Amino acid sequence: MSMLDDTQFSTRVFDSIKTYREGNREKAVEHLKDAFETVSQSKEYFYPSQSYLLDLLLVTPTTTGEAFRKILAESDQVNLFLSCRDLITLQEKNPESFAALKAACDAGKVRLIGDDDEQRSLALLPLLDVAGQIRNGQAVYRDLLGITPKIYGRLKTGMTPLLPQLLCLTGFEGAIHFAPLDGWKLNEHTQSKMIWKGVDGTKINALIRYPMNASSHEEFFALPTRLGQGIDNDHAATAVFARFPGQKSLWLDDLLRMNRYAQALGKFSGIDEYFADTPHSGAMQQLGFGKYPGNALSEAVQNDEDDPVSRWTELYADHAEQMQDSSLSTLLAMLGKPNEPKTEPQS
Repeated sequence: MSMLDDTQFSTRVFDSIKTYREGNREKAVEHLKDAFETVSQSKEYFYPSQSYLLDLLLVTPTTTGEAFRKILAESDQVNLFLSCRDLITLQEKNPESFAALKAACDAGKVRLIGDDDEQRSLALLPLLDVAGQIRNGQAVYRDLLGITPKIYGRLKTGMTPLLPQLLCLTGFEGAIHFAPLDGWKLNEHTQSKMIWKGVDGTKINALIRYPMNASSHEEFFALPTRLGQGIDNDHAATAVFARFPGQKSLWLDDLLRMNRYAQALGKFSGIDEYFADTPHSGAMQQLGFGKYPGNALSEAVQNDEDDPVSRWTELYADHAEQMQDSSLSTLLAMLGKPNEPKTEPQS
């Protein structure tokens, strides 16, 4: 079903071509904008609801070269999916790209999706260690880039149902509930978001719409169907794209260019703004530990780590020792006996 005024649309397109050939670029752009506004009005007549488009830039140590710097320089807004560990590597080994990233952050262009500092499988860690890793990760982003991420996400699997509570306590406003490098996601849903309920009942908004490969033309052939289904069934109709710097994405480039004229297909949104604009979208879900795969042992062996088994034993032993020291210090304080080194009385 279409409410498009074909005559008006065609007239504005041909007027744009005519004025461009006459050398009047400014007028040609104005006619093009009017043409796209006509398409936007047609969509509003049929379904007066906002559709959202999210462009996620996935960054790894091998994709931080010239293409990465070009995106940072030319884009008005970048949803940057960058792990804490990779940020440290970027600063140490690629100062030119790190400087470009810092400048983009200072200019307010970057919307960060951040994780914890160790990238271990969180389901295997004690609760306080998970909280500590999240805090440490926030400190790295803040110290290096001057930004504290509002949205949490992991490029690889390793999440836990304890996260909603910890993310809310540490100031996060949303979470990405898939792992784009591993391909892990929940089963297909009609909704793009869910209200993620943790084991203690704490709730946080989470994006569950798995992204399309921005370099695949097949994905864009299916885009009209996806958008139509979203408009019909989704509380926050959303199409998500993911790409790496340097990866060709001609169709996505076309969409971004169209969006500069009018939001005919949807609004390209910053990830922070997306969660702020859709705070109550999606059904509530409470997920158990079984929903979060991840074999830490096989992963450690694959990465040629020296201690695939013993590191977890040592981690829990260290954790128990720290808890014991904390308990003793608390008890001494309650008894009015601070745990301080003894000093010899002065003569």
